[in-house]
Amino acid sequence: MEQALFLQRIKSALSRYSTEEEARVLAAPARPKTGFATTLEAKIERFKAEVGELHKVQVVRVGNWDQARETIGRMLGERGATSIALAGDYLKPAAPFWKKWNLAADLDSVEKADVGVIQADYGLAQTGSVALVASPGKPRTASLLPPVCFFALSVFDMLESMASLMEELERRHQNGGMPATVNVVTGPSRTADIELSLTVGVHGPGEVHVLLVG
Repeated sequence: MEQALFLQRIKSALSRYSTEEEARVLAAPARPKTGFATTLEAKIERFKAEVGELHKVQVVRVGNWDQARETIGRMLGERGATSIALAGDYLKPAAPFWKKWNLAADLDSVEKADVGVIQADYGLAQTGSVALVASPGKPRTASLLPPVCFFALSVFDMLESMASLMEELERRHQNGGMPATVNVVTGPSRTADIELSLTVGVHGPGEVHVLLVG
């Protein structure tokens, strides 16, 4: 079967159940194939382009971690958030700045938090994803339970692809002690039932913001 005919039949089958996002994706022209990014700025631009294709994801670039905290604080204020699940050394969780909000301290309060604010460990340019390496100071629940998540990522931790992430983890942990889990987040979760009806944010946050720092 010719590719064009095959794709047209898929579009016809999906059209009965399309959400706004499905309609946008299906109507978009085929994207040109992109090779590997060779410079840091090229990776950042590729990351931003990939994020632009995602649903309910916003990316903002700031100059340093002070600006990152200020930007997140402003955005939290704009949405009226009162409680947050905060994780990541560079965000300085103990700083007086965060006293404006109730900080989640246990599983129950994380589950009830308005927003998760998490320092991401890596970015993946090819897919517009952030990678989170679980640690005692950065539990997975902070990025899984709140309905909205802000991820702050140093641009110097931008990698090319999932394969690059695997190589980086092996290099950093070649003497043992690999992390128990590594979560890769590419926007809100998407789940389709047997009738191909798409639902966004069934598990994990339904809205994602990424701050690129540097």
